[in-house]
Amino acid sequence: MPYGRPDPLSGNLPDPLREPSFYAGVAPKRALAWVVDMGVTWLLCLVALPSTAFTGLFWWATLWACVDFLYRWATLSTGSSTWGMRLMAICLRERDGRPLSAVTALLHTAGYTASLAVFPLLLGSVVLTRFDLWPIALVLAALAALVWERDRLGFGVLGLAVAAKLFPAVLVPLALSLVWQRRGRREALVCLGVLAGVVALVYLPFVVLGADGVAYSLGRQLGRPLQIESLGSALFLAAHHLFGLEIEMRSGHGSQNLAGAGPAVVATLLTAAQLGVLAWIWLQRPRNGEELIRWSAAALLAFVALGKVLSPQFLIWLAPLVPLVAGRRGLRAAVLLGVALVLTQLWFPARYWELALEFDGVASGLVLARDLVLVAVLVALLSRSERVPARSP
Repeated sequence: MPYGRPDPLSGNLPDPLREPSFYAGVAPKRALAWVVDMGVTWLLCLVALPSTAFTGLFWWATLWACVDFLYRWATLSTGSSTWGMRLMAICLRERDGRPLSAVTALLHTAGYTASLAVFPLLLGSVVLTRFDLWPIALVLAALAALVWERDRLGFGVLGLAVAAKLFPAVLVPLALSLVWQRRGRREALVCLGVLAGVVALVYLPFVVLGADGVAYSLGRQLGRPLQIESLGSALFLAAHHLFGLEIEMRSGHGSQNLAGAGPAVVATLLTAAQLGVLAWIWLQRPRNGEELIRWSAAALLAFVALGKVLSPQFLIWLAPLVPLVAGRRGLRAAVLLGVALVLTQLWFPARYWELALEFDGVASGLVLARDLVLVAVLVALLSRSERVPARSP
């Protein structure tokens, strides 16, 4: 609940569907508050470190988890908000509008801690062997800056994200549209120049030292064939098991792919569908921070679910962003994404080579189910505005 608005202590809180303006901006503010609270808890861990004779360095994750739990429980039970929430002018309330009790604060903190612990478990070992956490962290920082109307800073950080890995480029049209509506064409072009300058600054040394290598790297990524875990390949695998369709796997471009004219045609069609959906999303023109987060999550989903390459580490891009989408739409999308993460863990990495080399039936079914669930997440994010229930007489 935002500060500076009437505090409905005498009755129920305003319905978020009937009176959405009361909760405007809460979701992105909570994301920013979370960043602040993470910084605070890390500082508290550093303060507590000497009391452990510096052995806490060897069990830092456990130390941080304990400090974070106590910090959140203490601040929520005494002020109904963490320090980060107070900085963002938001707070939590009971259903009747009263401040959180100590028991409710404890349950809330326990639920938060459990969800935070489940996140790396759902992603599995891939989170330890890929560097995708770095670019998605930059994406979240860029979105936070844009929500907080630090537009040039946001575009600069987004430029770093694009330079780290190309996928954040699908968010640029959405961010540009938001700034254009908020501050006009001139400021939007300045922000675009900031992003281009950051990308050029990162790439320039590599271009100078080896332009051919940079061109080869980009061309190799853009020209990849139909990867075996993509939606198109999953349909071919299903046809192989159901109708005896002959398929062939070939390794290349750092992955295992389906070869032949059919997979090549499907890869082209998938790319066309992907670009079409992305273009439609870009035309939605987000008007505020909440819409920016929703359409950014949808753009990443379209890029992942409809792409001709769908590696398990791509889910690292989605896991922290999709749950930030506000409302019941966001809740549905987050639950479906959790299902997709579980399905991925059921076959990767244990059954990966059985899938790639033998077209294992169980693994093929799980891949198809995961890919279809990701499409369902995309549909949930693209669905129309949520219905507002009729007010009871």
